[in-house]
Amino acid sequence: MSERRIVTSWKEIAAYLKIRVRTAQRWEKELGLPVHRINELDKAYVFAYTDELDKWFEKRIRSRNIFKKFYGTKKPLAVIGFSSIFLVIIIFALIVFIFLPGHENLIPADFEVKNSRLIIYNSTGQELWTHELKESLDYSAYKRKELPASGLSSKANLNVYFKDIDQDKKINVIFGVQTKNESGEKVLCFDERGKVIWSFIPGRAVRFGDYLISEDFCVRLLRVVDLNQDGYLETVIIACHKVHFPSRVVVLDFQGKIMGEYWNIGHLNCVEIADLDNDGFQEIILGGVNNSYRKACLLVLDIRKMSGCSPRNNDPRFSCSELGRGTEKYYL
Repeated sequence: MSERRIVTSWKEIAAYLKIRVRTAQRWEKELGLPVHRINELDKAYVFAYTDELDKWFEKRIRSRNIFKKFYGTKKPLAVIGFSSIFLVIIIFALIVFIFLPGHENLIPADFEVKNSRLIIYNSTGQELWTHELKESLDYSAYKRKELPASGLSSKANLNVYFKDIDQDKKINVIFGVQTKNESGEKVLCFDERGKVIWSFIPGRAVRFGDYLISEDFCVRLLRVVDLNQDGYLETVIIACHKVHFPSRVVVLDFQGKIMGEYWNIGHLNCVEIADLDNDGFQEIILGGVNNSYRKACLLVLDIRKMSGCSPRNNDPRFSCSELGRGTEKYYL
């Protein structure tokens, strides 16, 4: 706001507003221009305060277009000044839009692993960000594979996903950490800029028979899909113990919270996702072995009812009261 000073005639008032005297007089009569008089006579001495004129002018600009009424297509110099500033802003915005990287250039689309680093690129191969891990990554786990049956591109890798998991119209990176020594394995979810949104360690200690199975599990398989068709994506993790028999299947919601888990007496090494009964919910189809029966197994899980442990015989080594009976949809 400008410093207050007094203008002491219609001529000075009009000059300050950069308009004609008659226009200033009309504004005072019809629009309430703040003009003061020594007395109430029409030809009395007039004066105005510049800060009041500024406030009035700004208020009128915001509330209505008074210039069409008094000028038609002509505008006073003050408005021409505002128009010039607006034009400069538009030109600057166009320059920024044309020459600076657009949002599409900030979208994660590709990756590379080097030693213990995950490197994320955009679709043009420009590096966006990196994430440093404590352990060296297993290069073989991140080889690009031809996956025509999965509907993914020929460059797909099922340990890294670029998807909008939470409907915020921003691409997340879901990364299954697989290391050379199978230490520190987990699943990480990043936002577009490389910030970790959530992290999930796949193992936990469970007692089978008289033996306490440690939490040393490794990430074997990873899928990111919409199981319940609500628009939000779930993360399906199949983890196997590094030394002993159990596998753990965990489904996480888009916030990284557990929706369900299932344990199998034996390692699981393949997974498919499909709506087998056309009920709008996709099932998790898994294949592997059942150590209790010493046979191959094929099972189907439903996220709406997913808990417990797989069938087993009476061998006490495989008993686990903590987990209870499995709720698998099918088990062969």
